[in-house]
Amino acid sequence: MPMMYFIASTRIDRHNSVMTLQALEGMAEHFNGPRKPAMRVQHDRTVPPMGATVAAKIQRAVDGHHELYAECDIFPDPVAVTLPDGTEALEQHSEKERYAFTTATMDIPDTIAVAVDYMNFQSHEALQQFFAELHNELDEPFLEEQFGRKALISDPELLITLGLKAAALWLAVRASGGLAAAVTDITKEETKKLYYTVRSMIFRYASFANPKNRPITYVLRVPGKPNIEFVARSTDVNKVVTAFTDGSFSSVYDQVETLRDKLGPEFIQFILNEDGTWHFNYLLTHDGSTIGIKEAFDRRAVLLNEIARVAKHKSGQNAASNMSNHTTAPAQEKHRGIDGQDLLRGQ
Repeated sequence: MPMMYFIASTRIDRHNSVMTLQALEGMAEHFNGPRKPAMRVQHDRTVPPMGATVAAKIQRAVDGHHELYAECDIFPDPVAVTLPDGTEALEQHSEKERYAFTTATMDIPDTIAVAVDYMNFQSHEALQQFFAELHNELDEPFLEEQFGRKALISDPELLITLGLKAAALWLAVRASGGLAAAVTDITKEETKKLYYTVRSMIFRYASFANPKNRPITYVLRVPGKPNIEFVARSTDVNKVVTAFTDGSFSSVYDQVETLRDKLGPEFIQFILNEDGTWHFNYLLTHDGSTIGIKEAFDRRAVLLNEIARVAKHKSGQNAASNMSNHTTAPAQEKHRGIDGQDLLRGQ
């Protein structure tokens, strides 16, 4: 019998927010679709998925609230593979069935979209002010989007998804070596607008994002075949702006072409290294394989160990509290563990 993990409910959660039954039904439909959400560790985009959420169901609890439970397919240990350029890498996939990831897909907005986690703003008013100031600053329209990760540590994260026209421009820019280098070769005005838009979104978000003492993750998503994601995590906003706008993407373009021809990925992610250059991190194939560099899997292992340590510490605190109060946890809380709310999220 498959193990079902608690994911969410209609109760008030530790972030003082509530999910409606309709929202739970939408999540269940998403989990039960032909494509499967990848299981990420604490919503960290820079680590490869360790499995997938393959099914879900909603149950009514004794207190009248509704709870969402999901069946998770944890991948077996990765195996060593070699990338087309000779780099040693690792590959993982389900040993039960092969399925494509929803994570590998990207909805292409009509115009550029900016998405933020509402948990990273001091208040709802601050969130609205962020979008208002961006609209005042930018001549070009953009789509406002919000998401909620509800992780143990919700480091600030900004998602910028390029629209069809901007994605086509960015792909041409990437091939020619960065936005600054492309000004003389591509429509100058359109290039300048794209540069200014990305720059403004990054700087504006950095001024609003909380907590202030944590690095910010900036994600630029470029829809295409394959879909490409550039991820920069840093406390240095100027370094990030330079990497997204003035950095050379010619080597990235060559890698995308090679990986696409040899491995057939639907999704490729590149991360910004300390030296300011972009490097391949991992990819997702159409049949559910995750292929990435060893460092990406190492980061995942470190993160899992840290979360397990924190969860063990919290469990000890809760046990001590229960003993002192001569009480026990409610029945609906007993089987939650760290895997449902604290550890793994399908995305």
